[in-house]
Amino acid sequence: MRIALFFSLLLSTAAFCQDRPNIIFIIADDLGWADVEFHGGNTPTPNLNRLLAEGVELTQHYVAPVCSPTRAGFLTGRYWSRFGITTPINNQGLPFETVTLSKALGDAGYSTALIGKWHLGSKPEWGPNHFGFHDSYGSLAGGIAPYNHKYKKGEFSTTWHRNHELIDEQGHVTDLLTDEAVKWIGEKTSTKNTNPFFLYLPYTAVHLPIREPDEWLAKVPKEIEGEVPRQYSACILHLDAAVGRVVDAIDKAGKKTIRLSFSRATMEVQPRRITTQNTRTIIVRMAIYPATTNRCADGRACSMKGVFAFPPSQGGRQNSRQEENSIPLSA
Repeated sequence: MRIALFFSLLLSTAAFCQDRPNIIFIIADDLGWADVEFHGGNTPTPNLNRLLAEGVELTQHYVAPVCSPTRAGFLTGRYWSRFGITTPINNQGLPFETVTLSKALGDAGYSTALIGKWHLGSKPEWGPNHFGFHDSYGSLAGGIAPYNHKYKKGEFSTTWHRNHELIDEQGHVTDLLTDEAVKWIGEKTSTKNTNPFFLYLPYTAVHLPIREPDEWLAKVPKEIEGEVPRQYSACILHLDAAVGRVVDAIDKAGKKTIRLSFSRATMEVQPRRITTQNTRTIIVRMAIYPATTNRCADGRACSMKGVFAFPPSQGGRQNSRQEENSIPLSA
């Protein structure tokens, strides 16, 4: 019931608003609560700071500790255990007849795309195109090597794809996903397209393995020492810049857009605060600690604070913080 409240709210907004907003859902994978600058992290995150400065920060969330369960929960609005998904998987995760958010939005007239990490079935025949996404690109499996885009070793190692086909491309995974997202947004906001869109953008960053380009390592603050901490910091910088590029693409298009950003986790939201009346964007941002090592006071796995941003079309920006009376997005 609690899950249905959020999905009913989102879908009714998409289906019945006279000016249907575009929706972008961004996931940062494994980004910790204290890794961002606005929670005391020592890596600058100016673009994420910008989202917070424009928004409303929500302060309490509960998570699935691993990738596939949370993704199943988000896309279906149902407990992932109903599908037997309790760990990261490579086999087909969802029955083909499953009603997903992408299918529902597609039925409401939305163009839909997944650009990033799927992790609900690591073969093209189990991929996003079979679950309501008109376009898909990225990793069918889990965390991949940043340059050769391989997933571990074995049957599912080759996982980089575009729609129904496995492909081979050159480039860093964060750049490839961002380039594709910016291009797709440009196409969907051109004068030739009149339908609204839903873009699901689950980055692989900052999930291991990490190997960042020299240009990002050079930007890491000098006080961060050691190869591993500097690589991790560079990955955060790279991800932050990627989010900035996506936000800039939407701002350039000038379209009414709901932008939501998470980190492979469930989220608790105030439904009364989700609105597109007299607004241009809604932004949400969240990241998590691993459930095995970090706990909330009641023993459940805990995430960082989320952010709703409500930049009004007229007047000044509005800011608010609260943590009570919230409901899970996916649980």
